[in-house]
Amino acid sequence: MGILDEIISKLRGQPVEPNFNVEPDGPPSQNIAQAPIVNKGLLDIGSALPEQQLQDDRYKKSKIRRVVASRPGETDYELENGVIITTTGVVSDRTNNPGNITVPQYYPNDPRKSFEKAKRTLSWFKNAVDFIGPFKEQTKGGKDVFQYYPVYQDQQDGNEAARFLLTKGKAYKNKSIKSALATWAPLKGDDTTQYTNTIVNEINKNVPKGQKVTENTLIKDLSDVQMKYFQAGMKKQEGSGAKPLQSFVKSAGRMQQEGLIGKDQMNVLDMLPRNF
Repeated sequence: MGILDEIISKLRGQPVEPNFNVEPDGPPSQNIAQAPIVNKGLLDIGSALPEQQLQDDRYKKSKIRRVVASRPGETDYELENGVIITTTGVVSDRTNNPGNITVPQYYPNDPRKSFEKAKRTLSWFKNAVDFIGPFKEQTKGGKDVFQYYPVYQDQQDGNEAARFLLTKGKAYKNKSIKSALATWAPLKGDDTTQYTNTIVNEINKNVPKGQKVTENTLIKDLSDVQMKYFQAGMKKQEGSGAKPLQSFVKSAGRMQQEGLIGKDQMNVLDMLPRNF
């Protein structure tokens, strides 16, 4: 039995302990401990021959299982096959949440409990996988708040969630575009007038003359086509898609440094492809 085979035999089924001292994207109200990572998927891919790895895209197709850690500008995800990837970019892109929907704070001191309740009770949260945060923000009234953002599997899920919230949610559907956006983006740095102009302009440049809107148009009166461009304007305003999103398999050295794997696992993980 070769050295690599011995390592694989030794590690098969052995859990990998994550680093619980996660540095969040903003000042934490608390650190969120996650369950251990089982490295089955890492071994499945890592045991392939180098020339096979470049053709084996199982790790590319695997869905997000959970958030491992989050730092300013990047988030680590464990995929369903066990591979850990790092995704860099703005929050709305790396969470597949182009509208920057936030987790309702049902339990201010327990974001995990709040997230699970939202998944059970809110239609626009049912497809959320996990969340990142906290992000320390200020309301326009100067009050400090901590924001958490749900993670969706892809941009389609995130878009559908925002659309459902806008068109079915009681907080938005009966309001004008401007009034709805004041509720949607209530933080100190949010410019309601600019946000409104961005969306109204995006709609009006893409629809016929008879379908143009104003800031006073009600959300419930928007057609499917108008809502499509409403969300396109929202995506621009939230910064989504402004820069290319980058994801990559974490290097073995970095994972070991962060406490996600042990030294005896590095030979296996070093065989992983570096691009995602």
